[in-house]
Order: sequence, then structure tokens, then C-alpha cells
Amino acid sequence: MIIAVTGARGAGATFVAANLAGASLSPVTLLDMDVSKPCCADFIRAEKIASEPVFVPVPRIDAALCDSCGECVAACYYKALRPFRGAPQVFPALCHSGGACRRACPTGAITLAARLIGAVETGVSGNIFLVSGKMSDHEHMGRILEKSIRKFAEPGGLTIMDCPPDAFPNPLECDVMLWVAEPSPRGIYELSRSLLKAREKRLPFGVVVNRSGAGDGRIERLCRKARVPVFLSIPDSPGISAAISENRLLVDDLPRLRLSFRQMLLSAKNQARRPSRLFLMGPSVHEGDIAALAS
Repeated sequence: MIIAVTGARGAGATFVAANLAGASLSPVTLLDMDVSKPCCADFIRAEKIASEPVFVPVPRIDAALCDSCGECVAACYYKALRPFRGAPQVFPALCHSGGACRRACPTGAITLAARLIGAVETGVSGNIFLVSGKMSDHEHMGRILEKSIRKFAEPGGLTIMDCPPDAFPNPLECDVMLWVAEPSPRGIYELSRSLLKAREKRLPFGVVVNRSGAGDGRIERLCRKARVPVFLSIPDSPGISAAISENRLLVDDLPRLRLSFRQMLLSAKNQARRPSRLFLMGPSVHEGDIAALAS
């Protein structure tokens, strides 16, 4: 699985993930994990196949059976139940569906009811199978939706995951992590922070530089020092900026960039097949070195 991540919204991870999927000659599954603000569908105009609602269990208390003992309130780690006159009051927005309240109830007054938290949508555009999720308003259970989306990852096939900003992937599911960086002070800081996290988690790591040429070369120097491959540098040009603002795929408009994205896809696949050569920061690279380069 190839996972695109960035440190801040708007840096271009969704743009990179969508163009990478659009450049693929083989069938590809594109997972949009940003359930609070999914954007892959803006670039991949897929024909919708299905929209599956996602529910979570929440407690329902039968006041006739409840003896107001307070055991359920004490058992809930997230304080989703509060003492009240008669039966405790349930706060669904705080509930994490652990079921401790039901197990603690001595009278069997608690049952579980389904609560809608969002939906998972699937669609097809050419050889791209797009999966995205959308949370209901005022919901916070994004991880449940993310788990539902992850189930569509194609084992043995090509899967590209577009992660929310600053969300580090599970090392067990990540073949290659693409960090999308911009040559701004914040972009350089976020990249330096991600390098340290990747070293800690021993994640295979590569960089895509968005708006290349707008900075002073510190991103490239940082990557050379850390021995991290720069898979692609996307130039800072009015034409590319206009395409991004209009949610157009560059691989459809610019044959040169289509070839560049295909080469990046091949490089990422090759790196994933050679675990001995995956990104591991050498002993000569320390936190102080990275901090100095990022400053």
C-alpha cells in the first residue's frame, strides 16, 4: 500500500494521491481516509456504485428496569453516562461503544441501539476504484469510518491511501509512505518532524516536493542528509496552480507530468519490494542535524 501524507491541509497530499492513481495503467484502489473533509472525489469524478451507512452501538436504558445503582456510570471510562433523576442520562457523542455499561448493569436495563455516524461511498472512474467516507454532522467517531474504508484495500493489488493531515500510517500496512512537502517554513518544519517519526516507526519513506523552486533548497538538502529519496518535484507554475484550483488531474492535461507520476509509481513499487533498502536513517543523522537543517 502506498500512503500519501502531509503535515497541513492544502499542501497537496490529495492532489498527489489522485494523480498517482490517475497515472496508473493497472487497476488501482484509492482510499480517501480524510472522513472529516474528503476531497479525492473532487479530482476523481467517479460514478457512484454504493453508499453504505455506518452505525455504532450506543446504550439505551430501560427506566422500568433501572434501579439507579450507578454501576454503569462508574464503568464508563469516557463519562458518556451521568447520574440523573431516575435512570442515568446517556450522552451519545461521548460514547465509544465499548459496552462496559451494559456488562456492569446488574438488572439488565441496558441494551444497545444503533446510531448513524456516517457513510462509506464507493465509485469507479476508468481503472480507479474510489472509496471515501463522510461523517455525519457533529460526529467525532472518524476512526470507525476509517476502519470501514480500510476493508476495501486490495490485498496483492495496488492500493493508494490519502491520509488526513499529520496522520502517520500503521507500519504493518504501509509499503511506502509519501510525504508531500512544500518549501515554506511550516512545510520544512513538518517534514523534519515527520522524518523523526518515520525513523522511530521504521517506516519506508519518500518525499514529493510540491511547488518546487519556490524555496531555497532546504527540503532537498534535508532529504540528502537523511538519505531520503525525493520521488518527484512538482514545479511552481501558474498552469499547475490553476489545474489544482480547478480540481483537474495533471496527468490528464500534461503528458510530461503523467510520465513523471508513472515513474514515481514505479520507484515506490520497487522500493517496497526491497525491504533491505527501505528508508532507515543512518547513525550519523541525529535530531540535532535535522533541527539545524529545518531552521
